[in-house]
Amino acid sequence: MNLMGKIFTLLIFFMSITFLVLAVMVGASHRNWKETAAANKDKAALAAARLEQTRATSNEFVRKLNAVQVSSQQQFAYLFSALNINKTRLEKEATANSALDSANSKLLAKNELDTQLLKDQEAEIARLKASNKSLIEDVATQREAVVSLTTQTYDLRGQVQALEESSQELSGLLAKKTRVMKAVGVNDTDLTDHIPKQLEGLVTKRSDAYIAVSLGTDDGLRVGHSLDVYRADRYVGRATVTRADHNISAARLLPEYERTLVREGDYVTTKF
Repeated sequence: MNLMGKIFTLLIFFMSITFLVLAVMVGASHRNWKETAAANKDKAALAAARLEQTRATSNEFVRKLNAVQVSSQQQFAYLFSALNINKTRLEKEATANSALDSANSKLLAKNELDTQLLKDQEAEIARLKASNKSLIEDVATQREAVVSLTTQTYDLRGQVQALEESSQELSGLLAKKTRVMKAVGVNDTDLTDHIPKQLEGLVTKRSDAYIAVSLGTDDGLRVGHSLDVYRADRYVGRATVTRADHNISAARLLPEYERTLVREGDYVTTKF
């Protein structure tokens, strides 16, 4: 319900009360009906005049209210438009300020980086100066070293010449030795084959007076090499290699060295 309807409702309510009061007054009074009727007629006319005046006042009030409402709407629209404009302007200014802050941050970071680079360059220049001074001193030292090395070179040339002469003499002696060894049927390894390398292995099997060990020709073991047998740190006996393959060998136990019965798992060594 709009404002005009509310006003008319109030007017009708007041008029109803007025007529109700008049009706009560008429019902309560039985004297002088004509005078009462005339008075009521005058009152009704006065009430009608007041009602008309009230309607006119109400219409004027409604007109002014409508005008105020229209003006308020226009002002509200204007203020809303101005608010949107200001909001847009503030957003643009905020964006611009954010861009300025970002640019300032980048400039600040660049300035700090440039400052650090300048410090690093100054430190590098100082280091290069010190290095240059050190290089100058090194050059002087190297010159002295070159002079010394030149002197040593001349000395070494004399020594090389002497060694070459000695080498020629040794070559002659070696040729004589080779001819003698060929004459008696001896080669270079015959004199060292009987010397075993320092090896360690395990007894993998025993059969009567023979044992199999986990060493072979790949390890440098040869027929005729002697093996000592140990159990932990206890000496057990000795055996002589009678057959050697690439990864396993057979050896004959020497009774005169056997301190106790040799078993599988004992370890053997060529270290005496």
